[in-house]
Amino acid sequence: MQVVVWTFRPENAFLAADFRDGAGLSARHDAGSVAEIRRYLETDIDGLFSDDPALTRKAIDG
Repeated sequence: MQVVVWTFRPENAFLAADFRDGAGLSARHDAGSVAEIRRYLETDIDGLFSDDPALTRKAIDG
């Protein structure tokens, strides 16, 4: 079975609470998004969808 995760978004409203900052729910938090994607990548997911391919690439490249 393959596991594909979707959809990663950089706005605080869509980030898990551990990855948000205090700028409000509609604010972008790029560092939090990268950290969240990396956390999922550590679990050996098979694929993912993201609203921001550049941030996803940054998370993958480390």
